[in-house]
Amino acid sequence: MALPDPRPCARATYEVSDVQMAISMLTVTRLRTIISRLDLAQTLAGRARIVEELTPLLGESVDRWSTEVTHLELAEITPVTA
Repeated sequence: MALPDPRPCARATYEVSDVQMAISMLTVTRLRTIISRLDLAQTLAGRARIVEELTPLLGESVDRWSTEVTHLELAEITPVTA
């Protein structure tokens, strides 16, 4: 019986101190990048498109921490009022 390689799990422990926080911050950063390319109407109407673009970006990034993005939901987008 072959045992799983422990090195990927070690990366989640040693590369970041809090994997959930790291994923959260990464999500916010990637989300800002995607939304910055859209106008307000596209952003408000395009949640599915944003999620479709964001999911693989997160998947590639968190893979090195032995973590997988299986579901992503963008619940609400609220524009800032000036």
